[in-house]
Amino acid sequence: GQLWLRMLASKLLYETFAALGEPEALAEGHDVIPKIRKWIGVHYAERISVPQLVKLSGYGRSRFFSLFVADTGMSPNDYLVRVRIEHAKKTLSKAMLGKSMLDLAAACGFLSATVFSTTFRKLVGMSPREFRKKVLAERAD
Repeated sequence: GQLWLRMLASKLLYETFAALGEPEALAEGHDVIPKIRKWIGVHYAERISVPQLVKLSGYGRSRFFSLFVADTGMSPNDYLVRVRIEHAKKTLSKAMLGKSMLDLAAACGFLSATVFSTTFRKLVGMSPREFRKKVLAERAD
């Protein structure tokens, strides 16, 4: 649905910037986006807003989006969701004894287990529980 459309729009923006070939314009922000990505990697479980990321970058909103999409191929929101889901996959790959999906969702920065589970299914192709069972079964073999 909506997530797929946003990802498609992000890819289109990325391809547009790549086709325009503005290396000098994008070069000035070359070190900013990796720093923002690293910051997201540390703070992914917190409430993060696009205005907060824009402020951290030191650029205006449009410039920040241009640089971010050129660097990652996706919007800041899509990138953040992917970081959160990757962390969830790593956590689910470990024995999560005594942890609920709500605990996992909160640890990954999602406000509800339902949103977490729905997003996980869209990006991974299976529910978090199915993913955990699959990983544990693969380890047993």
